[in-house]
Amino acid sequence: MHSTYIVGTPIHNYTKILSNAFNANGIATDFEVYKKPNAFFKSIPILSTWYKKYFEKRGGDEKYRHISSNSLDFDLLILFGVSYISREKLLYLKQKRNFKILLWFVDSINAYKQFYDVIDIADFIICYNQSDAIKLKEKGLNSLFLPLAYDSETYYYRGRKIEYDIYFIGTLKSRIKYFEQYLTLLNAPNLRIRIDGKLSLLFRLKNRKKYPLFFKCHTNKRLTHSEICDVYNRSKICLNLQPEQAVSGFSIRTFEICGAGGFQLTDGNYSLLNEIYTIGKDIEYFSNIEDLVKITHNYLDEKNDHKRKEIARNGYINAVSNHSFLKRVQEVIAFIKYN
Repeated sequence: MHSTYIVGTPIHNYTKILSNAFNANGIATDFEVYKKPNAFFKSIPILSTWYKKYFEKRGGDEKYRHISSNSLDFDLLILFGVSYISREKLLYLKQKRNFKILLWFVDSINAYKQFYDVIDIADFIICYNQSDAIKLKEKGLNSLFLPLAYDSETYYYRGRKIEYDIYFIGTLKSRIKYFEQYLTLLNAPNLRIRIDGKLSLLFRLKNRKKYPLFFKCHTNKRLTHSEICDVYNRSKICLNLQPEQAVSGFSIRTFEICGAGGFQLTDGNYSLLNEIYTIGKDIEYFSNIEDLVKITHNYLDEKNDHKRKEIARNGYINAVSNHSFLKRVQEVIAFIKYN
């Protein structure tokens, strides 16, 4: 493999980061992304549903114009994230150019129904969930479970002065009740807690009285990745709640927090997580909300400052050595080479 072309998601610049990682590994790589849906369509349920159907059935081919250029020459086409090109176009291009196809999932395969149209013509498949990789292997497909990674150019240790005891950024609507319960059980009104993430004005007005502790900590800010890294560096505990679809996989924040040098407290698949990090050495784990409250208090106790800092340092060393996009691309190259 000498060259690749990536068609991917515009979210968080990950497609560009992945392209840079391939180039850094000596594989000439270019990329293109589809445009984000217009906010107007996303804000109105009926139009949002229409837009999604339009994109899945027609929009994929309409949006990816550069890949049809005769000047492009590559050995491997990577469909990264939620990018989608129709089966007909892929077969046409593959016959015309004689390249191989890699599907790279950054979520459960159940979240990408449209990929079932093309999954059988893919030469290689990277899965977000380990269980997805096993399922596809049983069907005779060449799949590999590969955890997500972090962008080492954006996330790194910055040595900032601590300003927050607890920090969380991520999806909020489905977790607001959980956070209210957590903050109630913590029963520590003097803790410096920061929760970032945008919520609509209507949602905030509707729920402010119902979840007062949550909204006391909520900034309603959308941060850049550089700003997120900065806050990780200024927080004692960086809380990471694994998404529901991460049955046997982990969110990208699982690697970004450690890549920033933050102390990570997370949940999810214990045994698999312990293969990626050493729990109790690189990160800390909680199994339920009562456990979360207990561990939070434990690591906010001054007598455990040294242990918390040591775990954060170990997690950072692990992330730098094993979990950057540069490292993941090396694993992908090896996977392709031996398959």
